[in-house]
Amino acid sequence: MTRIFYCTYAALALSVLPPSVAYGQAVISELALGRHNDAVFGNIGAFIPFIDVDGTVAYGQFRGGILPSSTTYGTIGFGVRHQVSDSWVLGGHAHLGVTGSGNGHRYQQAILGVEAFNGMLEFRSNAYLPIGQSRHRADEYSALTVETGQIGIRQGYEQAMTAFDVGAGVTLPLNRSEDMSLKLFAGAYAQFAEDIQPVYGVSGGAELRVSDLNDHLPGAELTLGTDFTHDRYNGTNTSIYGRISMSFGVDASATDPLYSRVEYNPVVRVQAGAYGHVQRALTSDGRVAGVLETIDETTGDIAAINEVLHLSGQNAILLASGELIVDNAIELANGQIWLGGGGRLELRAEETGTILELVNSRSVTNVVASNAANDVFRMADYAQIIATYIEGGDTAISAHGVSGISVDDVVISGAAGHGIHLEEVTGASIANVSVSDLVQCASGCGFAYSNPDKAFHAGLYTRGVTDLVVDGFSVDNSTYGVFVAAKLSEHSAAMQSRAERIELRNIDIQNTREEALLLSMADNVAISDLRIDNTGMALTKDSVVFLNTTNASLTRADIAGGINGVMIANAPISAAPRTGNISVADVSIRDTTLGGLFLNPADNLTFRNVTMERTGTAPWSRGIFMLGGSNGTLLTDIEFDNVSVSETGGYGLQAMGDIANVNGALSVSGAAADCTYNVGPWMGSFSQDPGHTFSVNGNVIEPAPSGSLC
Repeated sequence: MTRIFYCTYAALALSVLPPSVAYGQAVISELALGRHNDAVFGNIGAFIPFIDVDGTVAYGQFRGGILPSSTTYGTIGFGVRHQVSDSWVLGGHAHLGVTGSGNGHRYQQAILGVEAFNGMLEFRSNAYLPIGQSRHRADEYSALTVETGQIGIRQGYEQAMTAFDVGAGVTLPLNRSEDMSLKLFAGAYAQFAEDIQPVYGVSGGAELRVSDLNDHLPGAELTLGTDFTHDRYNGTNTSIYGRISMSFGVDASATDPLYSRVEYNPVVRVQAGAYGHVQRALTSDGRVAGVLETIDETTGDIAAINEVLHLSGQNAILLASGELIVDNAIELANGQIWLGGGGRLELRAEETGTILELVNSRSVTNVVASNAANDVFRMADYAQIIATYIEGGDTAISAHGVSGISVDDVVISGAAGHGIHLEEVTGASIANVSVSDLVQCASGCGFAYSNPDKAFHAGLYTRGVTDLVVDGFSVDNSTYGVFVAAKLSEHSAAMQSRAERIELRNIDIQNTREEALLLSMADNVAISDLRIDNTGMALTKDSVVFLNTTNASLTRADIAGGINGVMIANAPISAAPRTGNISVADVSIRDTTLGGLFLNPADNLTFRNVTMERTGTAPWSRGIFMLGGSNGTLLTDIEFDNVSVSETGGYGLQAMGDIANVNGALSVSGAAADCTYNVGPWMGSFSQDPGHTFSVNGNVIEPAPSGSLC
């Protein structure tokens, strides 16, 4: 394209050279500006005759410009015209053209044309033949298809079209001197390409032409015009434009018929759409999407709904809408996807990898359970639930012993049991889920070390789950917020299924009667962007608990309310590991009733950028409580980095029991006393290996056999 424009500029430069250099012939240059629909375009060009003998002109021509889409085009070619009578001229031409598309592709074409005209009538016909690569992938034009109930993806492409056009015009003089005329023209065109339906269209327009321009520019011609095209693909398009043509040379004029403008479309016709063959559509887990079915109020009762699911088979996509009242569980089979009204499902083309969204544009889906004793949804392997409201039932969504499930954009309320219950599930994704108004159990529902894998009425309740990712989960009004535990054998208390590789992100919990977030016997857990607010609860428990949990982190959290903000505990559970390798960073704890951090025997605890404010008003409240064990069950290897306590009714730090190897510094303000730590027989010990130093408000706590260390 750049080379074509250089040639155009060269032609214009050539046009202003002395006639002897320009081979003694006239050169016609043109400049045009216009508006196509709502966008501006412009072009320049040059008509350069190099032979003019006995009514025959052989010429070269350049034309280039900027399209309304801000892309460029250019053509270069040659032609011959011959005056066969006093009035009629016959001609033919051939050009090569290049056009850029809005998607950054370039297309080339050969243009072949013939023409016949006199001073009043003109007839023209052109053929446009793409050369080189005529098709480019354009994902944005890909489309979903449904054939015999099966969903697929037809790939989008840009396609340079083979095209033909014909046109006729008539020029009417508007004055006696004929230096002002009106040209009316009309035509038709056709475009063809493989796999694309032919496009047929019509065109027309009018031009007002003024020559000589009152002798200011002799040999020049000013044209003001408008035109239109119409076809089924592009609709109706209109343009207005102005063009000035000027001649440079001896005895030549832009109005000379032999030197008149060569009429052809210099732009490669490009169509864009879904023109590829139908590919299989894959879900996010790589499974081939099945048939497409609809479920709504007309489907019938739960038996009818489950019959549709059964007949749809594996990997079916179920477009649900409206209010569905059920008295038993909706049973999603292997790979089935429940897509509620307004939901979006990402699908990928099997061969090209193009990603499209299937959108259920039907009404919102509200599943109402009329039986509080039964679950609402049960999920098989690789099942998904998207964009659904669920009211009532026992557990809103349950999955047991399955893999690869997904829940996204779901609102749960009023369940008698849990919001979501996952049991021995491998590979689960939960995102953008809201759970509210579960049962707040007043008695008999507290967590017990004797049953460390059990909890009641939790927004999210998981046992023996691995590779779980939760991103965007809120709980309001429940007994427990989020409960993650390993699963123990019912008979021997041995470890049956581990809870490991857990990610909890963007979690909001408020108004829980028991613990807001409890990890029991879990390993490799990452929690980030956690917000807990239990300040509105008269009775509640600790906000975050790490119990017999290893290799866990809590990052970026705002914790308000609860008895303690964060508790790290180690219970005598024979099948579970000792708590250790816990990292707490960028955490704010405030408005608790007893304390900020409660640390029981554990190993390798790190606290960085942790603030505790208003951690109770009673004399026995404290910012941090470090409770070492006895008989060798140490609380050991603890590091504090930028940790502060402000406004507590008791001590900034209270410590007792066997504690070893504490590093860092604690800042305390607004407390009854900075710290209390007594050691000795029956009271515990404090020991520091070389290189460990711990201070409270700058006062280093030194090991001693007995007495007060603060």
